Amino acid sequence: MRYADAVEDFLATCVLREMSRGTVQGYRYDLGRLGRFLAGRAVDEVEQVTPAHLRAFLGSTAVGSAARARYRASTRSLFHFLSTEGVLTRNPSLSVPAVARPHYLPRSLDAAQVVKALAAVEDSTLRGLFTLVAETGLRISEALHLGVTDVHLAEGDGAGWLRILGKGRRERVVPLLVAPLSVPVLAAQVAGRRDGPVFRRSGRRDTDTGPYSYDAARAAWRRACRRAGLGPLHIHQLRHTFASRLVAAEVPIVTVQKLLGHQSLDTTMRYAAITDTLVRRDLETAGGRIGLGPGGPAGGERHDATP
Repeated sequence: MRYADAVEDFLATCVLREMSRGTVQGYRYDLGRLGRFLAGRAVDEVEQVTPAHLRAFLGSTAVGSAARARYRASTRSLFHFLSTEGVLTRNPSLSVPAVARPHYLPRSLDAAQVVKALAAVEDSTLRGLFTLVAETGLRISEALHLGVTDVHLAEGDGAGWLRILGKGRRERVVPLLVAPLSVPVLAAQVAGRRDGPVFRRSGRRDTDTGPYSYDAARAAWRRACRRAGLGPLHIHQLRHTFASRLVAAEVPIVTVQKLLGHQSLDTTMRYAAITDTLVRRDLETAGGRIGLGPGGPAGGERHDATP
């Protein structure tokens, strides 16, 4: 089977399985790079692909370890699909070792940086979208595809909540209790509307009013950061900042995990690792209870417990 045909069949299946548009686009990009690599070695059929080809492809990409790990995951998904569909009798990707990824801590922003960046966003709709990300920790893709029917604003003084369909089509509820700036923005965006994206482009024709693309949002954010004199900041840092603020406010880590939509608690724990001030404060608070000196429980006068 021709490699190009195999990729198209795989992508069509991803669409049928209702994978997110970003996931499908990512697969198309990654597998397109692999296809060009294989074509340069006169490999046109998927049956010709060997583990050596895939290892050479990963070794040839002049990108960081995170991107190489993504390429490996994309190729494994393709060849797993081809194997389960009976196109291949062997899966060459199973012999490709995992890519070592360095441990890193999320980089959050301080409050002044967030305020300056948001103020520098020229498009008012995108400013509202970025504000929502900053106040709720949504992924930018989740905010871009937030639908009118996903917004539930409470009557009176209540804040309301959002229905979010995140990675892996996992659904979660995000309360708007700590999003005071976003609530009036959302109310204005959904007023009088029954469907469609909450944050839509403004155009002269109805066909111009669809959701913003990720590229358009990223470009607008970068322009705003440059205009504010903040340098090359990433949109995703708004999500990191929200998570770090929750941890610093002593919100339980499992609650942070649920709000962010992390499948693994290990991912959420990265935010706990950057709050060293909490560690120091908690140890100072507990110092009198856990010390081994004369004043501590282990060295002090022993008292028999009352049954």
